Amino acid sequence: MTYFTSDLHFGHANIMKFHPNFRQFQNINEMDNTLIRLWNSRVNPCDEVYNLGDVSFHKDFEQTLKILKRLNGKHVLILGNHDQEIRKRADELLAMRKNDNNALFEEICDYKELALKHGGESFRLALFHYPVCEWNGGHHGAIHLYGHIHANVAKIKGKALNVGYDLHGKILEFGEILDFVKDLPPYSHGGNQFGENEDEGVRAQKIKGFLRLINK
Repeated sequence: MTYFTSDLHFGHANIMKFHPNFRQFQNINEMDNTLIRLWNSRVNPCDEVYNLGDVSFHKDFEQTLKILKRLNGKHVLILGNHDQEIRKRADELLAMRKNDNNALFEEICDYKELALKHGGESFRLALFHYPVCEWNGGHHGAIHLYGHIHANVAKIKGKALNVGYDLHGKILEFGEILDFVKDLPPYSHGGNQFGENEDEGVRAQKIKGFLRLINK
């Protein structure tokens, strides 16, 4: 099985106030242990998990290590903006093993493209911590998975989904992701929004007007 998640924020006290829907916990310890239990109730040691970043806020990195060692599965991390310590220690962490005898991380990267088979079909995925408005293969139906914005959904055209814990309250299996995006049309490039043969001044004014509109 292949699973996806993002923004677990182990050890982050304020996340319980910012996003209380799936974080009704009395303290950090209860939150951490519940998230580990939820992960391991779905994920077996032979499964793959693509984690799209912002793993832990524990100031003591040993606490983060203890948590990572308890998580089942072949864990691939796409780095988030709060994963600086993991980035710095990447070589060291990739050499470690965890309780289920898998590597602590199979891979640590900033961005990943993935080919996945499910139900006899093949799918292309573009994985990034942040939502982006266009991604490789999007106009051919490739799926963009992202995190970062917690319980929100980005205003993106095409087959894209936030896999963050605070939106779903669980680690998502790929079939569940497919249920969300399968009926969405692929990203469409459309035509040239500003015209190819316009006067340079007219074109510049159109672009400025468009930028003001989307930044209101």
